[in-house]
Amino acid sequence: MKQKVLLISMSLIVCTFGLAAQKHKVRYPRVVSVSGDVHLVESSVMVEDKLPKVSEVSKVLKNNSSLREKATIRTGEKGQARIELSSEETLLIDENSLVELPVITWEKGEVEKLVLHKGRLRLSSQSDEAQMVMTDLFQEALPAGDYVLTYEPQVPKVELLVLSGTVKFKGVENEESIELKSGQKAAFVGQLEGGEVAHDVLLQGRKVVRGKLTEAVSLSEKDLEPYKKAMTPKVVKVTKKKQVRTAAEICEKPLGELNECSYKCENNPKNSKICDVNRGADCVMTRCNANGEWADRQVLGKSQNLCKPTPQIAPCP
Repeated sequence: MKQKVLLISMSLIVCTFGLAAQKHKVRYPRVVSVSGDVHLVESSVMVEDKLPKVSEVSKVLKNNSSLREKATIRTGEKGQARIELSSEETLLIDENSLVELPVITWEKGEVEKLVLHKGRLRLSSQSDEAQMVMTDLFQEALPAGDYVLTYEPQVPKVELLVLSGTVKFKGVENEESIELKSGQKAAFVGQLEGGEVAHDVLLQGRKVVRGKLTEAVSLSEKDLEPYKKAMTPKVVKVTKKKQVRTAAEICEKPLGELNECSYKCENNPKNSKICDVNRGADCVMTRCNANGEWADRQVLGKSQNLCKPTPQIAPCP
């Protein structure tokens, strides 16, 4: 009987620790910053007087929210959203854009593909797994690198700028292609037919988008400078806490005030002078709550690494 009780107790302990680990595990894809007009869209089709009419239902996209199953994100004038697809991939959606994540796996939160319906997105990836990116005119699995994709459906025209990496660029199912390298861009200009992108249908129903591929253009350092600034993470000004504890510092180890955040580097390689997330370290952010506890643990992605080898205290984002 004692053995059974012991086994049950051990099972409960393991289960509790498992649930705690799941609670603290970062759920991807994760919204890390939103500015301006940004909405999570759900569209439904209604029938009125026998004519189809689309009614759009949406809600404001919030910081630190996770995306589940699927998502369609619309940005308005001066709207912008930064989303971590994984610890190694960051998606930046620019203003006046519509981007769809049609499938997000439930188990791992993996994004199977990105569909740019209009506007501009930027994909910065250090992952070994290529990410499929699609428009009506272009679709390709982009390898590790930094890419800016712009789609104007009213023309129609798609442009790809490679900030780092190498990728093949062409119209959907076209034989003519061009290899783009770091600092280069090219465009594919399609045709409209009856308000839709025009295709040529070949044997076995293969649809080849109709249009023309432009030549590669190399950008100067001055032209590339705005893109470099746009993807740089917002640096949090970190101040070193004084050693004498004040009444406002309700959290300890390290000392912190209510709603301040602690940035702690865990599993950092020995003798590393930085929080080396590329070699297994985790940049962990916790918040000082009203109970005087460091809570709301989050493991920040590589693009949001604000940690140093020693714990730091700073305003929460």
